[in-house]
Amino acid sequence: GALAPRLGLLRHAAGAPPTPTPACLLYSRKGAPVCHTPDLLPPAGEAPLQLNAGDFLEKPSTSVVAKVAARGAREWAAIDADRLITLAPRDAAAPAPPAGANDKHLIYSTINGHHRVNTDAYLNIAKAVQPDVLVAMADEQPPTASEGRARAAVFRTLKQLDSLLGAGVADAARAVFGNVQGAAHEVERKRSAEETAKRPVDGFFIGGFGLGEPPAERHALLHAALEPLPAEKPRYLAGVGSPLEILEAVALGVDMFDSAYPHEMACQGYALDLPTSLPEKNDAAAGVNGGEDGKEAAEAAAAGELPGKLNLRSRAYSRDARPLVSGCTCACCSAHTRAYMHHILQCHELAGEVLLNVHNAANFAAFLGAVREAIAAGRFEEFAEYTRRRLHGDDLCAERVQLPS
Repeated sequence: GALAPRLGLLRHAAGAPPTPTPACLLYSRKGAPVCHTPDLLPPAGEAPLQLNAGDFLEKPSTSVVAKVAARGAREWAAIDADRLITLAPRDAAAPAPPAGANDKHLIYSTINGHHRVNTDAYLNIAKAVQPDVLVAMADEQPPTASEGRARAAVFRTLKQLDSLLGAGVADAARAVFGNVQGAAHEVERKRSAEETAKRPVDGFFIGGFGLGEPPAERHALLHAALEPLPAEKPRYLAGVGSPLEILEAVALGVDMFDSAYPHEMACQGYALDLPTSLPEKNDAAAGVNGGEDGKEAAEAAAAGELPGKLNLRSRAYSRDARPLVSGCTCACCSAHTRAYMHHILQCHELAGEVLLNVHNAANFAAFLGAVREAIAAGRFEEFAEYTRRRLHGDDLCAERVQLPS
């Protein structure tokens, strides 16, 4: 059918509650959620976890994880049993794909040299990690790749998928997602999607985005990659993660995202303040709330703030006794003020980055909850425009969320 926003439920383990979609996966590094202890993670149903296979090549190695954690990543990082875990071949924050690939190997570059990972080695990583979803390897190409190079990468990626399926994954993961590639060429995106859909996969990973493609071309490339896919299987988009990028992909029926955006904002000292509920009817066109929220927006603008996030390094917050975001129930907002957060960030105290990561992950999960609420209420288009106006106001240069025609 036509591409459109949609709701879904991912059932990943016997007895575990399903994960509602659209959903954004928590960012991880070296086999664990960044700057989080298990008790500070958002609820399992609101925030699945993405792990990067390349993180298990050296430290921690698969042999170490397998030896000390019989239940895989859940035991290794004390991840709750109900949280969906995916294992993918790339880092959500990486500005470039893995170093290379050939017909048999995916090549990772680390500070200790190159690692050639074939199907058996990739499955060994999966067997140690024990994810719910295993994403197939791919020859991922940047948008600058020629059409011929992109076509070769598509066929190489299909060969790697066939090798993985032929080896059997029943003891490594509960589900396998095929990897759709094609660089910045619509014909190759469509070819990759059509051929991958012929394989017995449980879902689809849309790779090759977030590597420098022009935003104006992303909508058409995504459409070409998504249109051939069967509607009953989940679609997982990698490499895009800002709020408006996510809304554009949701409009095309994407179900899952990996995103380092909340973590990257925390590293820069920003606390996210994204919409976490549907706007009142009279606020939707204005793009901002009235009352106290409007007062805060005016104060933030006077302090040189960007809508949708607070720069807590700014001296404007040095005496601010309010929580980071009014109404937020995360561990940071429940216990600390903007003034305190400004203080520990200025002191370069590690706790500042940890607490900001906790808040940003919670705010981003709540934002995706509002997206699901908007779809259920038949108000997604309204919510998308409200979010754009709240983040960019009346800036005519700001891209609008593209909706399927």
